[in-house]
Amino acid sequence: MALCVVGLHSHSIAHDDYPQIFHCILLSAVPFFFITSGFLLGRKLTGNPDNNVEICVSSIKRYFRMYLIWILIYTPITILCSWLNKREFYLDFIEYVKGVLFVGEISYAFPLWYLLGLCVAFSLICIGLKLKLNMISILIISFIFLAIGELYKYTDQSELCYPWNDIYSTYTDLFKSTRNGFFEGFPLVMGGVFLYKAFGKDNRWSLLIATMLLIIGAMMFNQEMPMWMYVIGGGLFLFSISFNISDNSIYKRLRVQSIWIFLLHMYFIFVFAMLDVLIPEFLICKYVFILWAVVGLLTLSVSLSLEYLRGNKGWNFLDRFIS
Repeated sequence: MALCVVGLHSHSIAHDDYPQIFHCILLSAVPFFFITSGFLLGRKLTGNPDNNVEICVSSIKRYFRMYLIWILIYTPITILCSWLNKREFYLDFIEYVKGVLFVGEISYAFPLWYLLGLCVAFSLICIGLKLKLNMISILIISFIFLAIGELYKYTDQSELCYPWNDIYSTYTDLFKSTRNGFFEGFPLVMGGVFLYKAFGKDNRWSLLIATMLLIIGAMMFNQEMPMWMYVIGGGLFLFSISFNISDNSIYKRLRVQSIWIFLLHMYFIFVFAMLDVLIPEFLICKYVFILWAVVGLLTLSVSLSLEYLRGNKGWNFLDRFIS
């Protein structure tokens, strides 16, 4: 699924478009990852609320550390973009701070909102556990957040009265959209937790449910209904666990490679975006499938090299980048 994210972001600088079916799959990749994170959290949770709080806190620390590391890695691109756009420096600095604190994105660091979203989602779960709420109650609250997010998406600001108009404007200025841990990460992670409760130990029905969700999601996509990508993401996830791939020894290696690819690929997107500006009729960016393949292969090559180095003495510091 990490290669689907590469395809999604390749589209942002390519000159042509994917067929609609590809949009249907590619846009479901990040919901798939949030659900996966929730499923893995559900596997760790116990019957002890205090222990569960510690599990969530440990995950928050790990994701936040990764987030800060990758923000620093992508900051040079932001500095270069700021220099090229000729705007006042303080305006770019304000956007940078808002991007880091609220959006989870800076220039060409689009995937990082997922890490910040996980930090927010796990923090909200942790707060619920601290308040002695059971997991069903936290799930219901997460769906309320989801409903509020969907309401925001389909609200016309011009029709709002005071103070809702000001609230809407302030939120939009800070967060840009609902693509964050509150309105997407939280409900999807909680959905993953409950998918573990339903299918974590007995996945006999997961393939059937996955097929049903994929059909329903495709119909929703065709009718341009809201939340179709969450349904398809859930279906793809259930489809993946129905084959017990986590029992295979290659699963862990593939998962690590996916993390590297997910976090690294935007550097190559940036390079090709610059080349497209400098070279007229730049062939690679002209065709989205070619761009997807080239970026995917380059990112995979670098990720394999980094993973090889990570296993050698003296390169253990690379663990901090992905775990």
